[in-house]
Amino acid sequence: MNRTMRRSGVRMNARILVVGVALLSLAGCAKRFIPGTEIVDTDDTREILDVIQKFQASVEAKNADAIVQLAAPDFNDDAGTPDLDDDLRYDNLGEALKERFSKIDHVRLDMDVRRIDIQDGGALAVYYYTLRYEMPSLSDKPQTAAELKRMELKKIDKQGWRIVSGI
Repeated sequence: MNRTMRRSGVRMNARILVVGVALLSLAGCAKRFIPGTEIVDTDDTREILDVIQKFQASVEAKNADAIVQLAAPDFNDDAGTPDLDDDLRYDNLGEALKERFSKIDHVRLDMDVRRIDIQDGGALAVYYYTLRYEMPSLSDKPQTAAELKRMELKKIDKQGWRIVSGI
């Protein structure tokens, strides 16, 4: 091989190396997503998903006390109505849920979290839920409710993420 061919080969290898390193560094900057979702994989989004999973399991177990433990002290949920009688606040959450749970059987809650946005110590999780249950006092047929909802959460020192509204 002559000297010119060797130099052009070295330059070609150097170009390939530079392009390869550039592509690898760009790939390293790409956002990682939680598998099976379009949710960016961070410690906070994983903690929020864990709170939502605990909420789901607590509803299915009809465990009002566990749900209260997931709520922030300033929890307030108006159920999307102007009627104050159906509002849930931190101070009435446990008793209200116990009353509601006492009326239903065979609870199954599926939650599909579509998006989590985090800003200024707060988060908004958008989820689609399907709730299946039996309510013997109402009907002998299983009941179903499904809706797209928003759950607001906030990060509380030493307690982690807690639900503010949207259950």
